[in-house]
Amino acid sequence: MPNRVHFIAVPNTKEGLARAIDEAHRRYTRRMKLIFSIAKTIRASFMER
Repeated sequence: MPNRVHFIAVPNTKEGLARAIDEAHRRYTRRMKLIFSIAKTIRASFMER
C-alpha cells in the first residue's frame, strides 16, 4: 500500500525518536496542506469559468 510508512529506528536519547517522528509528521503535514491548498485553488479557478 503506498500510503504506509514503516520505520526501524534506534534513538540515541530517550527523546530522540519522539523528536524525529514529530519532525517527520510536521513536514508531512506542511506538505499535505500545501498540496490540498493548491488543488483547492485550481478547482476554484475552474469553477469561476
